[in-house]
This record gives sequence, structure tokens and C-alpha cells, in this order.
Amino acid sequence: MTKEYCVDTSGLTTPLELLPLDIYPSIWNQVTHLITSGSVGVTFEIYEEMCLIEGSIGNLIRKNKGNLVLEIGENGWDWSAYIENSKKLQRKYENVISEFTGNRKNTIGLNDLSIIALGMTMSLPVVSMESPVRQVSATKKRIPEVCDLEGIIHYTFNASLILLPQSARTPSSGYVISPNSVSESTNRARRCSLFRPPHTPAGEVDANGTFSIDKMGYFS
Repeated sequence: MTKEYCVDTSGLTTPLELLPLDIYPSIWNQVTHLITSGSVGVTFEIYEEMCLIEGSIGNLIRKNKGNLVLEIGENGWDWSAYIENSKKLQRKYENVISEFTGNRKNTIGLNDLSIIALGMTMSLPVVSMESPVRQVSATKKRIPEVCDLEGIIHYTFNASLILLPQSARTPSSGYVISPNSVSESTNRARRCSLFRPPHTPAGEVDANGTFSIDKMGYFS
């Protein structure tokens, strides 16, 4: 199975709140396909967090551990490099790891750092819905900032779906990427637009027949 993304827990929990499955089923059909096809990679620590998700997506995650988790000692990937990358990141960002700084605001947790280490090891984008820190400093960094500093592409949930390779799309999705619609700033997908699928209600699109993702990846 070919991995396409490393996904942080926030990459699913926040969208589930903002884009409920019963209202946006086509979006979650894409997520289901990514998970069951083995396109999503997570660490064991992130998987344990994701197992707490309720509903059908949580059930799907719990049933697909083998498709999601890259286990230490497992054949097929460079887990020894992952361990070294994890140690390197923990040393380098010790001043912004929440467990080491009394859970100070605008810091990064060890579990979050693990998904960045996985992205670094696999040379894959990291997907999360963490907001960038407004004033980055030596003591304030989160997933987007660390990804930037390490040269790892960071996508929001919606941007990652829009940028799906054609092979990973379900036949019924109807989504088409608008030419030149994706602009990236410091390796982050900032704004994307989609052509309206035929089944999309007119009220969900603008006068040009498109609906947009704002700079944080939320539907507008």
C-alpha cells in the first residue's frame, strides 16, 4: 500500500465538527477511501488518539489499524530512521514541547511531533487543522511552524482532499481541481477552489459557480 499523507488527529476531529458526515457525505466518502486503501499513515501514538473519535469514522479507524499504523519493527518502511528523526526533533524543539514546558500555550505535543517525524521519514505531507502561531518565537511553535522549519509540506484537511491524486479519488466524487487554483506559501496550501460538482446545490457556490476554501482550509 502506498502512503500519501501523514495525518494528525486534529486533521479529522476538527473537520468532523465543522463538516458533519450526514451533511457532507461525499467528503467523508473520500476519507473512508483514503483510510481503507492504506493511503493514510499514522504513528501508534496518533492512532491511539484517533481511536477516541466517536461515530462511524471512529469505528472505521478502529477497524483499520493495519491500514493506518506504521509500527516500529515492521517490514516495509525505514522505522529505524523514524526513531532517529523523532530523537532529533525532540532535541531540536525541546523548548516548545508542551510536555516539557508545563503545557504552555502555543507549543507542540510529543504525539504531534511523532507525526512530523513520520512525515520526515516517509517524505510525505502532514495533514492537520492546527492554526499557525501568530507570533512565532523560540518558545512558540506548533505543527505548521515545525513543518515549515523542517521542509515538510503541511496541508489542512480540505486542501489535502482537493490535492488528492486521481488514483485515490472515488469515482463518484465529482471534484475537479481548478487550474492554478492552489497557491502555496511556505510549503502550506493556502487557498483552493473547486469547480462545482453537478449535484452541489446552487446555494453552496458563488456567482462564478465555485465554492472556496479559506486560508485555514475551511469551507467558506
